Amino acid sequence: AVMDQLRFGAADAPDTRRVVDGVVRGVGGYGNSLGLPNIGGEPVFDASYAGNPLVNALCVGVLRKEDLKLAFASGAGNKIILFGA
Repeated sequence: AVMDQLRFGAADAPDTRRVVDGVVRGVGGYGNSLGLPNIGGEPVFDASYAGNPLVNALCVGVLRKEDLKLAFASGAGNKIILFGA
């Protein structure tokens, strides 16, 4: 199941209106592509997030160890992108 915590600037701000739909579609696409339902979300609109929305999405579930699939990149030339504080 997928859950999310979304923080945006003021609801009536042009920048907020510009990004909200894309963020919601992105979180939905994350779970839908895997066949997982979104069981909860917490959108908050506050001026302190103006121009700097915060998007936290997580996926939780239970599976058998033999069903676990791992993926990784190897070899020279792979790009690393770090996000966060």
